Amino acid sequence: MLFLARVMSVTSGSRKTAWTQGRAEALPLPDACATVVWAVSSLHDWARKSKGLAEIHRVLIPGGRLLVAERLAADGAHGHAAHGLTSREASALAGEIAATGFVDVDTVQMGRQPMIMVRARRPRL
Repeated sequence: MLFLARVMSVTSGSRKTAWTQGRAEALPLPDACATVVWAVSSLHDWARKSKGLAEIHRVLIPGGRLLVAERLAADGAHGHAAHGLTSREASALAGEIAATGFVDVDTVQMGRQPMIMVRARRPRL
């Protein structure tokens, strides 16, 4: 994934993007250094969601944004079809994100292959 991200950054002309290997629960970044953190189809791999959310809050600058995007899963889905979040799980995640100290938390559904996104912002000082 890091190789693909780096290739995409170069081909898109992005010069200000940095990619670093790490885990959500222990981000290898200093406090308040990131303007945006996004997790795309990876939330299910986090060992401890609450720890990952706290780490994201720590590394975001005041006013920094968080985006979690997952495939929209149907209630009661099994196997591969269950990878993602149901609407109910996205709402619960939004509550956890707010409880971590984020503001402007909302959920949105979009896309041809339905995705559900939870967006938030670290409060400004």
